Amino acid sequence: KEKPPCRIYFIRCGDMVKIGYSRTFKNRVNNIRVSSPHPTELLGTIAGDGERERTLHRRFHQYREYGEWFRIEGRLAKFLQRLPKAKK
Repeated sequence: KEKPPCRIYFIRCGDMVKIGYSRTFKNRVNNIRVSSPHPTELLGTIAGDGERERTLHRRFHQYREYGEWFRIEGRLAKFLQRLPKAKK
């Protein structure tokens, strides 16, 4: 059986965004939603794997707050505005 492709997801919580990846990103997003004490929003996804995720983490390192969570500022804010919108 063929594995589903990886997706990089961008989840907003307040003024922060989590940049992560998963083969089962819908399940991952739901897990983050139910475990968060604050409302979250899936901003969008793009094709990519762990290497591309790490590239994005390095690209936006100056906005890193903790782990995979980044402040939505500057170049990262502009990048997120250009993301294909998440399907409802």
